[in-house]
Amino acid sequence: MKVSTKLLLKVLLLLPSLVSAGGVEVAKLDNLQGCKYMMDFSSSSTISSIVSGHDMHSAKKQIKRMAESMGATHVAWTSQTRAGNQITGKVYDC
Repeated sequence: MKVSTKLLLKVLLLLPSLVSAGGVEVAKLDNLQGCKYMMDFSSSSTISSIVSGHDMHSAKKQIKRMAESMGATHVAWTSQTRAGNQITGKVYDC
């Protein structure tokens, strides 16, 4: 089976978005009182993810990846707007 270079390149470019941020857990704010607050993150879905039906899931994964890259261990979702396809979360290190 012959794989085109274009297809292989597309798959390689998509890999980071397919890998979940396994090190960052979702928690409720009440459970993070003893943790170090790091910052707020906000993400909104792209048109392509909205059309494909992965809008909020994609935005959450993006925040978790950004949080993991800065050493965070937990995120608490503070607002979710389906109409605007936007989500905000507070990021903590526990």
